[in-house]
Amino acid sequence: MSENVKQVITSVPKEGFDGIFYPSLQKEQVIIFISGSEGGLGTGKRMGEYYQGLGYATLALGLFHTGYTSKYLSKVPIEYMERAVNWLKKGGYSKIIVDGISKGSEYALYASAVISDIKGVIARVPSYFISEGLINKRPAGNSCWSYKGNELPFTPYKIRKISKFKMLLLEKQFSLLSMNSDKNVTEDSVIPIEKIHGSILLMSTRADTIWPCDTYAEKLVERLAEKHFPYEVRHLSFQYMSHFLLPMTQKKSLKLLRILFRSERLHLQECMQERKEMENATLQFLQQTFL
Repeated sequence: MSENVKQVITSVPKEGFDGIFYPSLQKEQVIIFISGSEGGLGTGKRMGEYYQGLGYATLALGLFHTGYTSKYLSKVPIEYMERAVNWLKKGGYSKIIVDGISKGSEYALYASAVISDIKGVIARVPSYFISEGLINKRPAGNSCWSYKGNELPFTPYKIRKISKFKMLLLEKQFSLLSMNSDKNVTEDSVIPIEKIHGSILLMSTRADTIWPCDTYAEKLVERLAEKHFPYEVRHLSFQYMSHFLLPMTQKKSLKLLRILFRSERLHLQECMQERKEMENATLQFLQQTFL
């Protein structure tokens, strides 16, 4: 890596957000990546390196469980994204696309609806509404997100406690569908995605055992159609991949997926093919949106 593309570590005390910036020789274009309910920057680091290897500058944005953010997924400020966008703009990056997975896609969609400088969104296994936060892996009693000092309206969990060990014994795989299905979604918690100022790529899977993301993605598409959304929208629905719709090549990561998820075990080749299709669709979206 040359001197002018070294990583840049940011922090809440200095820049107003925790993250790792992966520069590229390509100026103006940048991707902000947001990971899911695991928090931290582990997934962000992998995606930052992945995108940087393809020639795209990338900011891995940490929402919680990082050096200067909250330990828990509870009332995380949308302002982290606002500050990150302003920081990137000052650095000459005027074309900004956000890529989020799982809870990260929830944050990405809402943040992109209130920050007009974001010109495109990739939402992997998305939700169409804001959920209750989590503290010690249990419902927090408040929202995941906050904005301008107020927690955002949220839909609570019906099931307040789940035994992951019991679930693994019964399901023979990792599954949170019982906790995340059949919620009484409140209208005020629905994400106003029609306010996004750019193209949207939704990617879901019918084999998801965390939440019914395929149904959620369809609800997003329906809402955008009803609101006469003026930008391009594409929904890719896969059949075999698990909740982790990410480009994965490391044997250790793939082995863990196959341990956790039945579909990944039973459909090795199909999952590999779908991941190639997912990567191709992502790169095509980036190329078209960055024009």
